[in-house]
Amino acid sequence: MRKVNVTLSIFDAGPVAALNRTVALAEVHGPRAALDLVDDLDLDHHYLFHAIRGDLLARLGRTAEAAQALDTAARLTGNRSERTYLAARRDRLGQAFAPPPAQRHNGRTR
Repeated sequence: MRKVNVTLSIFDAGPVAALNRTVALAEVHGPRAALDLVDDLDLDHHYLFHAIRGDLLARLGRTAEAAQALDTAARLTGNRSERTYLAARRDRLGQAFAPPPAQRHNGRTR
């Protein structure tokens, strides 16, 4: 993974490339490590910054902050399909982290 990050840095050391590296970092070292780096980037005007930040926050269970980030991403994108996806992602927040519903057996909850 380090080789990939170094290679990406050689081609583009800008903040968007750094944002892309945080996605790889999240897969290797977890969302907390990636979020620390994302929050240091000056990309507040870029919708992908907010979309990635929202995903990382959701993975950490910080759903209220994730919803706000996804709303900001949806507002900033000029693409209707992206807005639809981001709104749907926001609406699903917490579902992946919620415990499964109680199982029922013979009319009783287990």
